[in-house]
Amino acid sequence: MRRISHDLPGVMQRLAKVGEQMQAELEELDQVWKDDVGRTFAQRHLNQVAPTIGQLVNSLAGQIEMAERIMEQIRDPDAP
Repeated sequence: MRRISHDLPGVMQRLAKVGEQMQAELEELDQVWKDDVGRTFAQRHLNQVAPTIGQLVNSLAGQIEMAERIMEQIRDPDAP
């Protein structure tokens, strides 16, 4: 069984990189697969994934910020 990484910033960076790589692949695909089948494939599958990756990265960023605030409050309960 594979261990789950608890390095949220690292996971966030990997997801962002995957999104960038996928976008580059999509641009290459557009140059090769110019017919309706290629466009349909891209619209149905690939174009749905990129926004989801972006949302996930943004969500993880928010979770990291929240965890950092909680850790700060644990260290100093009197901090605002």
